[in-house]
Amino acid sequence: KLCLGLSSARHAQIMDRSTKIEVVASPGGLEDDEEAQKTRSPRPDHPASRSCFSRIFTPAFLQGRLRQHTWWHQLYHPGAQVICNALMAVVFLIIGMVLLTASKGVNEIVVSYNVTGTHTIVINEAWKGPVYVYYELDGFHANLRSMVSVRDPEIYGSMGECGDVTTLGEASGMLRGDDAGAFDPLGVLAGIEPSSELRPCGAIAASMFLDSAELSGEEGPVPISFDVASNKDYELVSEHFDVDDGKAIFRPTETPSWLGPSPNVFQRYLIWMRTRVSSHFRNILGTIDRDLPKGEYTVEITRADPHWYRWDVQKALVFSTASAFGGKNSFLGLAFVVMGAVYGVMAVLFAVVYTKARRAAYSVAHGD
Repeated sequence: KLCLGLSSARHAQIMDRSTKIEVVASPGGLEDDEEAQKTRSPRPDHPASRSCFSRIFTPAFLQGRLRQHTWWHQLYHPGAQVICNALMAVVFLIIGMVLLTASKGVNEIVVSYNVTGTHTIVINEAWKGPVYVYYELDGFHANLRSMVSVRDPEIYGSMGECGDVTTLGEASGMLRGDDAGAFDPLGVLAGIEPSSELRPCGAIAASMFLDSAELSGEEGPVPISFDVASNKDYELVSEHFDVDDGKAIFRPTETPSWLGPSPNVFQRYLIWMRTRVSSHFRNILGTIDRDLPKGEYTVEITRADPHWYRWDVQKALVFSTASAFGGKNSFLGLAFVVMGAVYGVMAVLFAVVYTKARRAAYSVAHGD
């Protein structure tokens, strides 16, 4: 209630839901009192006195009591759902077909092996370069924490630790089952004692994939470029090594490194240390920066480390081209096609429900 007096001696009281405000009427009467109310600060429950957050997230909004005329509220109408699901079905089906077509256009040849030897492959039609060469491992659990966390702390800082493989003898025991000799996979540590430090250390580094192969065609050897690691990764590792008299010296400890001075070895080390989340994975080995004409080619496996066979790991070399969406992979395209089909089914169901609802409303309105 608003009680205002016309006399200057009278008082008025304004009652609110939770606040009682005593107002003194001005001598000017009702008109002056109205002017005073205009300049008075708003009540606590007035919209102007609430924050922006509280004005947007009102109790009605939080409890779902929304106005029916909001534009986005109409999206929940069955007719709108029919249109939305139909559009999503068309979009997903188009994307899925594009991905499947691109994957189908990728050429790929897989050469499985366990030991050194010669394999013959046939290219039935010319491949447009560049051609990517991968090595594929199936059954190597490099994603375990015991493998991921063991990285040389001198390179990777506090994120790494050497674990149980810190010397050349321990690395040899991990790979060969004994520690009689020193770990020297590249033949650059002649005369080094097995008790010497392993640099870089750790089980994941010592198990680095070092198999190699050569590709030859009817016109002669096909050169493979091994410059595949990023420049940032290469700078991270190369700054810890010096080359002295044909040997790689690990700069932080001034000890010889088993990696050797070859830049290609550093490239492969960088790729290898990016451990994969699956036990079945592919790593880039190199690239062939030219087209491959059709014909018969010879793949000669020049090195095949035996510990992979003892670990029951399946190995393969993969020669593949690439599309704008990557290598040969039909899974993503099939996933989009399946989702498009699901949206299409939902569109049909909403159309059926909407049609039945309109017929029922028509029957009620016309008394049928």
